[in-house]
Amino acid sequence: MNPVSLTRKQQVEIDVLVSAGRLRKVLKDLAKAQRFLDQAEDSLEQISNLTSNQVSYDVAYNASHDVGEAILSAYGFRTGSGVGQHQVVGELLLIVFTGTPAQQDSVNFDALRGGRNGSRYEAKPKGKRDVDFAVLTAQNLLNQAREILRKGST
Repeated sequence: MNPVSLTRKQQVEIDVLVSAGRLRKVLKDLAKAQRFLDQAEDSLEQISNLTSNQVSYDVAYNASHDVGEAILSAYGFRTGSGVGQHQVVGELLLIVFTGTPAQQDSVNFDALRGGRNGSRYEAKPKGKRDVDFAVLTAQNLLNQAREILRKGST
């Protein structure tokens, strides 16, 4: 694994998140990043075995979140403590994936997060369209993460 170097603009945007305490700098952990990518892939492969839309949606959301955790680990960050940890994962995905084929999927991550919160905290049901959207988003994020974490020149 050899992550693509962050651009100056990406680094500045991430530094803002670090300064605000929303992200913390840690040692890069490429092995952990790979485990998160593998975990996301395994989750996505298992969805076809599930019969519940709710459970399938949650698994797809978690796969998307695992991609975010892989990006965090590969670039040497982790979320800060407290409220907003999942939100900052989405913000990081957008920073890293802007200008790539997964840019819109990074935006979609926030919609998935909102959907997950709706089901988790308000018992809003999920339908097949929701699941399909979540799976496609997660798969696109996973594909892009593999691309940028494997082809870099750091």
